[in-house]
Amino acid sequence: MKKAKPIQPTLAPALGGSDKTPHKVWTGMLTFGLISMPVCLMTAAAEEKISFNQLHEKCKGRIKQQLHCPACEEVVPKTGLLKGFEFEKGQYLVITEKELTESEPAAAKVLELSAFVPANQLDPIFFESCYYLAPLEGGQKPYALVREAMLQSNLVGIARIVKNSREHICVVRPYGSGLIIHTLYWINEVRGMAYPALPETTESELTMARQLIQMLAADWDPSLYKDSYREAVMNLIATKRTGGEVVPHSPAITANSNVVDFADALKQSLEAMKARKGAA
Repeated sequence: MKKAKPIQPTLAPALGGSDKTPHKVWTGMLTFGLISMPVCLMTAAAEEKISFNQLHEKCKGRIKQQLHCPACEEVVPKTGLLKGFEFEKGQYLVITEKELTESEPAAAKVLELSAFVPANQLDPIFFESCYYLAPLEGGQKPYALVREAMLQSNLVGIARIVKNSREHICVVRPYGSGLIIHTLYWINEVRGMAYPALPETTESELTMARQLIQMLAADWDPSLYKDSYREAVMNLIATKRTGGEVVPHSPAITANSNVVDFADALKQSLEAMKARKGAA
């Protein structure tokens, strides 16, 4: 039998720019019909935040947040905490970690690819989190088979996963030289939106708007975009640490008072863009 020719993935093997190493957050089995393989989830992306501690204005000492029990009038250590479900006002049912683990369905450690759908049918509004889906020892062969079959079919897999005491609907798709998984919001978690009525546009306005869009059209390159706010805060911290002078930024940009209507705004935008491209 002629071996199927591998299809090259549409994405590069590595797109990330973070220097942090992905870490394992879940292990289980990926199933596809009667085929199963051991796999694990690895963090694919996480928000980068600048953390500040709260200090006492008087002495600059760090404030500590304590867990206080008003009934016993004492501070409680984290080791003395239990999970409680409030079934009535002020009435709690204690649930232990052991009971939660034992009540997990068998599917808690199984990712079953129960359906395959075209990727373009998935609205991005449903996407919640993403993880690398990596094969474990003994699962490389079926993993490669499932990945290659999805590539050649141009379909992505739909599955369910139980993680962090929650069940998620998720999508599994080829990514680089492996697979990636996106957990999705349930349909009842996506809020509806009633947009206000929109005014009509003229053909001349649309023509100028299309021209402006075309002048800004480019291929997507995530490396061109930086977190300027985070960079500015880190520069502020570095300046203060070295005793330098903190120079305030220029005032925020205000609306152009010379623009009298929307058509003029479009025209001026086009002229400014043409001038910028001409200077470049």
